Amino acid sequence: MPIETGVGQGDAGTTIKPISTNDQAQQISLLSYNYKSVSARNVYEFMTDTFLGGGGYRDGSYLIPHGREVEMFYTMRRDAAFLRNFFAPIIKAMVDPITNTGINREIKINDTPTDILLANVFVDDVDYRCHDIQSFIHDALIYSMIHGVTFVVVDNDLDINTKMTVADAIKTRSMPYVYIKTANTVKAHKLDKYGALEEITFYDGEGKSVNGTGIVKHYTRWTREIAQKIELSGTKKIIVKTTEHGLGVVPVIPVVTGVLTNPESLLVEPPHYDIAKINHAVFNKDSEIRDQERAQAFSIFYMQSDGAPVAIGLHSVLSLPLTTSIAPNYASPDPNILSGLVSNCEKLIESLFTIASQRGVIGVKAVRSGVALEWEFTAQDAILKKTAQLAEWLEYEIIRMFQLYTGESFDYHVKYPDSFKPQSKAEDIGTNDSVLQMGMPPIAELLLKRAAFIAASKGQNEDMVKKALDEFDFQINNAAGVMDVSSDNNADNNMGDME
Repeated sequence: MPIETGVGQGDAGTTIKPISTNDQAQQISLLSYNYKSVSARNVYEFMTDTFLGGGGYRDGSYLIPHGREVEMFYTMRRDAAFLRNFFAPIIKAMVDPITNTGINREIKINDTPTDILLANVFVDDVDYRCHDIQSFIHDALIYSMIHGVTFVVVDNDLDINTKMTVADAIKTRSMPYVYIKTANTVKAHKLDKYGALEEITFYDGEGKSVNGTGIVKHYTRWTREIAQKIELSGTKKIIVKTTEHGLGVVPVIPVVTGVLTNPESLLVEPPHYDIAKINHAVFNKDSEIRDQERAQAFSIFYMQSDGAPVAIGLHSVLSLPLTTSIAPNYASPDPNILSGLVSNCEKLIESLFTIASQRGVIGVKAVRSGVALEWEFTAQDAILKKTAQLAEWLEYEIIRMFQLYTGESFDYHVKYPDSFKPQSKAEDIGTNDSVLQMGMPPIAELLLKRAAFIAASKGQNEDMVKKALDEFDFQINNAAGVMDVSSDNNADNNMGDME
């Protein structure tokens, strides 16, 4: 019997239950604010929101209301909220260096490279969305780092003509493809005694019923022999379609980076939840700082009046009784409150960086153009090696599933990098600049300038970068040619001296 995971989308009771409160009135009040409690949020959805800056970060509903904050001011604070996202670059630092480099892969038959197989087309576009296998693996690793586990489904157009030629299959793109199902879409799954998948069911979202009778919830169930499309309307389950794939394995690859603590489940606690939670705290602290800044900048003027109704606002006056001896002035919060908030926010960020460094990711401030300061994150060698090994394993698993579907026989070879020396762009350029100041031969200067350009141009237009590198190579080859001629002349002169 598959275990119900309790995290699949779209079902009653499938999200983590909110923390109970004895103050029902307070709970109702907070709900009226549309406040999204992180404790009540599905943990995988919260992690995705933190990485992408979406959900409650985008609309401000992840801000925790103050104890006496009225809804109008909470809404204004939500509108002014912004996210300083430290979580996303920390996650990317553990993956990007692996897949941002050229990786050698070969498809061979009898030790001879080939480009006529379905596999050649597949690795260049694995998902019908023009993503090659390297780009797809990057995305799968990112989601695995965010959630602790993600699932790569190797699907197939099971209705294609099995007698179709390779040429026709390539022409019509009738071949296997892959896609990612995140941990929060897992409705149920079952493992065998060795921990391998026996079956798994994913929630695919709500939509129209196949027969057009209304809106239903859609699921896909995979076993070692079949795939089923299922609709759920209320408590009524309808198996819409059953297809036999006959692979003998579940064509779903779990990509795990978290710690497996339950022998019956692949769903793990997100390993970097604490970093995401601190980033959420920084998000709230930044909002409170901004709120105090505005209160300081737009203080409320107060003065004695004849008892007119008190009106509080940006352009209004706080009226005091005429008998009051207080001189007219501006009312604003104690500036020490703002100083304390700023100090506490910096401590939170320091804690975030400390935890990240314990995971193998170092955050440093890098100088940009001698003026701006920007945080850069680099992963240490050990964590990058581990990620590279996982990437290489995943690629081989995808190809193995592809071969099971298509029956194509070939040797596949891929090698991800296994040695890393993480360094920021600023450090790369600074090192090269220091060497150039020493005075170097023309060809050495060109080589160093080329290396500095490569470091500075990461993320730029690839075609333009290639043209610039071609120009560097042309100049380097010319310089090398001049040196060869000069060397030959020197050799001739030396021979003359000997004579």
